[in-house]
Amino acid sequence: MQNKNEQMFYQEIAASIRATREKLGIPQQFIADKLGVSLVEYQQYESAQKPISIYQMYLFINATQPDLIHGENWP
Repeated sequence: MQNKNEQMFYQEIAASIRATREKLGIPQQFIADKLGVSLVEYQQYESAQKPISIYQMYLFINATQPDLIHGENWP
């Protein structure tokens, strides 16, 4: 069970991934496929019903903003 701070953290992450995806006009199914999860599971990430892992967050960023991962500043 998550404490209040964890819940708030995951709600902010969920809002951020949803806003990014919507701004870019990317379908949820596309992102779910890139993360290797079902559409339902991805929707749970966007609604903060299920926490997204760091690795899945990396995959999300790679799918939506690859220049952040593959840019000059990446180690």
